[in-house]
Amino acid sequence: MTKVVLQGKGASKGVCKGTAIFGGAKRTALHVSKESLVVLVLKSLDREVYKLIEDNVVGVVAECGSVACHGAAILRELGIPCVVACSNALRAIPQGAEIEVNGLEGTVVLRKRRVHIVAAVDERVKPALQESKTSFEEALFVSSNKNTTPCFEVRRSKSVECYRPNRSYQLLRYDMLRHGWEESPRFLFGGPKCKLERSKNGVVLVHNAPRLDDICLLVLDNPDWVMAVARQREESISAWKSSLPTYYKKVNAKHRLQLLEATERLHDMYSGLLRYIYLTQFIADELVDKWMRLIEPLGKDCTEVVYALLTSEYVRRAVAAKIHPGRSTFWQVPSPDPQIWQGDSALRATIDGEETLLRHALNYSIRTGRSLIGAHCRYRLVVPLIYQMAEEHYYVSSSICSFINRAVDTASTVIFGQETRIEHRSKVFSFTWQEFRKALLGISNERRLLC
Repeated sequence: MTKVVLQGKGASKGVCKGTAIFGGAKRTALHVSKESLVVLVLKSLDREVYKLIEDNVVGVVAECGSVACHGAAILRELGIPCVVACSNALRAIPQGAEIEVNGLEGTVVLRKRRVHIVAAVDERVKPALQESKTSFEEALFVSSNKNTTPCFEVRRSKSVECYRPNRSYQLLRYDMLRHGWEESPRFLFGGPKCKLERSKNGVVLVHNAPRLDDICLLVLDNPDWVMAVARQREESISAWKSSLPTYYKKVNAKHRLQLLEATERLHDMYSGLLRYIYLTQFIADELVDKWMRLIEPLGKDCTEVVYALLTSEYVRRAVAAKIHPGRSTFWQVPSPDPQIWQGDSALRATIDGEETLLRHALNYSIRTGRSLIGAHCRYRLVVPLIYQMAEEHYYVSSSICSFINRAVDTASTVIFGQETRIEHRSKVFSFTWQEFRKALLGISNERRLLC
């Protein structure tokens, strides 16, 4: 028997051993009892992992995913070791094999009869990947060594971007999120808006998108600006969460004008939240990955410090409540009860181990002549906050969407009739926002609607 080591990225610390089970597989067919310790092996780690966690699940391995993704946050809160970015895991790990997962070192160990070492990144492509990282890292070190004035220039991508190729958006939801998302680059950085397009499969494509590396450098160079925007955003979120309880009755009222007014106000909240999306959802993963790569030479103890800083009150409360936070992601008829998630995005004070990390960073800087300690401190100032803001975006968005889903569900009974089959009422999700408004008002003439 030979030991096989698969290398990925640690996303939730801890060491565990268990039987490898592919996500969604029937355990009975593999003769795995409910008492057996299980390690889930997934194609991608996302928030849906919450549905797969049972009492005997002791670890998770995923081919795709990041340290900052929602699924990793849930697993850290549950204390379940996790390794992400473990390429070829589904092919290299036989289902039913006994494996060991080290969530801090990012390794998965199994035993096979043939030697078969699998790396997370093919050695042939490592030079190319390293070259792509260099431009950002050099810019970071250079800017940290210069006393430059804040620069808010964010260039635009010349290619069409697709941040979530595996996520399909219903037409109504897409049309309701489009305005806030397109406005986000102009609202945050100035200049032109981006332009969204929905593919035939419901996937969102982005034209004239801001370059994420530029945004990352922007926030690292301008922590005071980030703090100011975060405070402004927090004031809006507090107001929205305070007002949401008043909508419990409104979204259940079978009155056309009341439903329309409630949906429009909720739509405004959703658009307002999405204006900040390029400072939360789309850069949190990037910044955490870059921070991890920066401190990797300092050792696993320093990596563990960063894990401890990636916490969220929203995740903690969601796990404690044992309610799946993604249930409002895909709107449906009948709709689940509206849910208001609570939490905050407050900065954490110094934690145990940070002094050791700084000593290692200082020694590294002296040895190499590169200001790693300065670069680390810049990440430390803003990345935990942006990570928490990204989690907050997800949970506040889920809260608002749960009310919109209920309002649309109620509206479908008004538009199609209470006794109409659910399949027919679900057609309301294939409406555009304007078509939904017209149908709810009972107006068939576009000119009358505009008047």
